[in-house]
Amino acid sequence: MENNATYSNAVSVWNSKLSKILIPNNIILSLYIFFGIIGNTTVIIVYRFRMRKKSEDRYFIPILAVSDLAGATVCGSFGIALNMMQTEFYNKHLCKAWWFFAAFTTYMSILLLLIIATQRYLKVCRPQGHQMKQFHKRLAVGLSVCLACVLAVPTTALYGSVDFPNADGSVVGARCSKLKEVNKTLTLLYGVIIIVILLTSMTVMIFFYSRIGHKVYVHFKYKKRSHSSGKELTSSNIEEMHTVSSVIVSDEHVTEHKESEREKHEPEVITTKTKSKVKHSTGSADINKRLVHKFTIMFMMITIVFLICYIPKVILIVIEGLNPYFWQNFSDNELPGILFIYRMYIVNNVINPFIYAFMDIDFRKETKKLFSFNTLTSCLK
Repeated sequence: MENNATYSNAVSVWNSKLSKILIPNNIILSLYIFFGIIGNTTVIIVYRFRMRKKSEDRYFIPILAVSDLAGATVCGSFGIALNMMQTEFYNKHLCKAWWFFAAFTTYMSILLLLIIATQRYLKVCRPQGHQMKQFHKRLAVGLSVCLACVLAVPTTALYGSVDFPNADGSVVGARCSKLKEVNKTLTLLYGVIIIVILLTSMTVMIFFYSRIGHKVYVHFKYKKRSHSSGKELTSSNIEEMHTVSSVIVSDEHVTEHKESEREKHEPEVITTKTKSKVKHSTGSADINKRLVHKFTIMFMMITIVFLICYIPKVILIVIEGLNPYFWQNFSDNELPGILFIYRMYIVNNVINPFIYAFMDIDFRKETKKLFSFNTLTSCLK
């Protein structure tokens, strides 16, 4: 009994030492959780209760916010639990459940980003083609939930409470990690499937947003050149330009665009059977420039943040799949750094509200009202 108590105490001392080293990671994860909850909850409240005009292009934003809220909370809290129980995670069922929900929320966010990229691409680059109707959007979300669940299920068989010896093997604890006795072929197959999905998603998003950015750039460049040279535009070109403009503006700047249109746009002056000439004021050109810049920045942020967050994760997943003793190769001083990189994907769940929703003028106005002094005072009464 005394030997068991001494051994247990040694494991606890070792766990306490590792936990102290990982305190900076816990602080970072706590910030992920805090900002993830604040940002995504704000998006949900504003779009659900305060936005009077529902735009079809905003359909995915609250759904994405729910997914990101769950992802930031589950993955962040799971990371803190793992840090606090580096050598004393004995509950295998809790470990499996946590891995499942962490994987599910991660895959769900990625699939939603892919759906949004597809919907944006169809609206801007294929405005005359088939578009995603309400039914298609709901179906896409439903299929994403099912696919994310299917992809997450194997984690319950691959992860659990495993023995974790110290450097000299004198003390053996337990941590929530990948099981060593699982069939290596199945583990490798699952890893390959996940990597293919991640890489495919990244490639598709980069392609779609690159095409969108190019389409918008060419459109406004041609429009500016035509305006400055007084070049006549064919009716087909005018119709195409009007379609692209309405798509771009209606997505995020409905109010600003309508007000500016009423005040600054000049009417059409000449119409023939084959050609039309359109005059635009300087104010309208300035608005178009601002829209180009805002949307270009948004597209760049979406792809860059996604890549920065997930490329390191993909690399580490590959290495972890090839080496079952991957986590045991790091010293106590190296562990915090590698864990920070491994969990950096959570940033994607935290920053999405700022990328997708905070660039919406109507959303910003309603958010300011929501957090205004009068609103907060009335809520406290």
